[in-house]
Order: sequence, then structure tokens, then C-alpha cells
Amino acid sequence: MESIEKYYPFDGKVFGVVVETFEHEDGKKQRFDLVTHTPSYGIVATPENDSILLVKQYRHGAGQEIWEIPAGMAEKGEHPGAGAHRELQEETGFFAKRVDPIFTAYSSPGYCDEKLLMFHAYNLRAGQQNLDEDEKITWKIFTIKEACDMIATGEICDMKSIAGIYWLMNKNRV
Repeated sequence: MESIEKYYPFDGKVFGVVVETFEHEDGKKQRFDLVTHTPSYGIVATPENDSILLVKQYRHGAGQEIWEIPAGMAEKGEHPGAGAHRELQEETGFFAKRVDPIFTAYSSPGYCDEKLLMFHAYNLRAGQQNLDEDEKITWKIFTIKEACDMIATGEICDMKSIAGIYWLMNKNRV
């Protein structure tokens, strides 16, 4: 397909929108609306082998406070491992001795180009949260079983968190 038209109707603080029209070989045109987003990090933080650190914050898309894994957007020029360390510390106050990559995935490729880089953080030690001015985040440590039960009851409804918890469950064969 060849792009024949492209414009950017919105460029915001967190995401932008691009509208692009393509022409197929048969002459038919197809329009795509794409949300553009910088890469983001998700952190599966395990204080102990059988536990996971979750954060609770208000998410406007869900219309409520939800439990999820620590996460955040990449900063320009930032090494992904350093970014995962930064987000974990900012949101929870915890520092990790090790942060290892788990997987990379598109969060919703049908309409968004955001790539999620998932990490496993372990050998944690507590410190001070460093929240942005507009953030209100609490954290709590759960067993893996409790986190799985929270998925089953809908208390955890965030896709990156579900993927991270299921990765951890499979890793530990809970």
C-alpha cells in the first residue's frame, strides 16, 4: 500500500493522532486513525519469590482507581533498563538490584503504536516515592495467588498487569 495523504490533527502531552490514507493496488482507499505514543515500561516487581508489588491509582479510561503493576512512559534517549528502574522508584520508592527484560509487545496495535517493554525487577529495597505533582499512587505487596484472584474477580483489569502477573505465575508455576 502507498500512503497518499497524512495529517496530524492532535499532538498532546501524552499522545498524538495521525490520520493516514493509503491506496491499495486495486485503487481502493483505506483510512487509518493512529494514536501515537512513546514506548512505555511495565515492571513486574517481586519483593519475594511468591509476591508482587502493585500500585493503585485513578485511571480515567477505567473511571476508577485500579490495581496494576508499576509502569510509565520512556523518556527521550533513556536506556530501557534505566527507565524501568526510574519508574519503579518514582511510583513505589523501591529500588531493584536487578531489572531484567521479559518481553516487548504492542499494547493495542489496531489503533495505537505504543510499545510496552516489560521488565522483571527483583532484590528490592524500600526507599521514598518520587511522584509527579499530579500523581496519587499507593502501593501494596500481594502474593501471586492474591493477584491472580484479583484478576479473576475483575479487581485487576489492566491488560499489561494481567500479562505481567500471568508471566510471573508461569515462571513460578503457581
